[in-house]
Amino acid sequence: MDTTAPLRIGAALLERPLSYITRRIGRVPGGWRAGEALRRIYYQHQWSGGGHWRELDDYDGDLHFRVDRKAYMGSCIYWRGYHHHYELLALGRLLKPHHVFADIGANQGEFTAFAAKRLPQGRVLSFEPDPDMERALRHNVELNGFQNVEILPFGLSDVAGKAVLYAAETDLAESHSGAHEGLGSIFASEGRQSVRHTIRIERFDDVFDELDLERLDAIKIDIEGAELFALRGARRSLERFHPAILWEISRGTFQAAGYDYDDIVAFFEELGYRFFHIGRLGRLTQLEVDEFPELGNILCLR
Repeated sequence: MDTTAPLRIGAALLERPLSYITRRIGRVPGGWRAGEALRRIYYQHQWSGGGHWRELDDYDGDLHFRVDRKAYMGSCIYWRGYHHHYELLALGRLLKPHHVFADIGANQGEFTAFAAKRLPQGRVLSFEPDPDMERALRHNVELNGFQNVEILPFGLSDVAGKAVLYAAETDLAESHSGAHEGLGSIFASEGRQSVRHTIRIERFDDVFDELDLERLDAIKIDIEGAELFALRGARRSLERFHPAILWEISRGTFQAAGYDYDDIVAFFEELGYRFFHIGRLGRLTQLEVDEFPELGNILCLR
């Protein structure tokens, strides 16, 4: 006799109302902890009923957003309301309705949807080369009827061509309680050996010229080690427009790509950028290079 069946059934029935509550609590300081606790409990005990996918109608307050609640980033959005809450708060203070924002490594569209809502007279350039993630991204853009989003289904580097996209192995992908859907990389490493797809690669400057845009105000870039090469391919645009740049620093992925964070820091310093830590509620504190974390998101402002 399965004595845990009533517990599982009860937990499954409570899942939706609980997640609805914790997404709202997640908007207040420290509130994310309640959602994170439930996210881990539900994942570890497999109490969630039904399929993996859920469609929310309250992402960023009023947006529709489809997530895989049994994957890491999807479950964070499902239970906590966001995956990158403080980063989004910081970005929201920078964006103006007419701005152009580039989401490089858009994944399922957390930053794309957030920015598109705030740029009614602007544009969002959403780069996502993984076909599976690109379908999820496109679905979330279409759910909201955004007409200001340009989905660009390819990766970025300093030369155009093709590249292999490697998937993260199980032990790496599940390090946060749930398979991490954002760890694909064009650089093989100890934790990334399985070939996922062959993808198209372009240079940002070439793409931007073809789009014939007259401004570039902000960039988010998180592409698992390819950041320096993509930024080199965007140098002309960076020198012309000086956008704010939100980038992920990850010493492990940088080293797998053949460089260290000193190289990417030197690139930014040549362009006159300063570095800022994003703290609670999206508050910015200027960072010196020797204060950089091994892993985290940094905002660069010129």
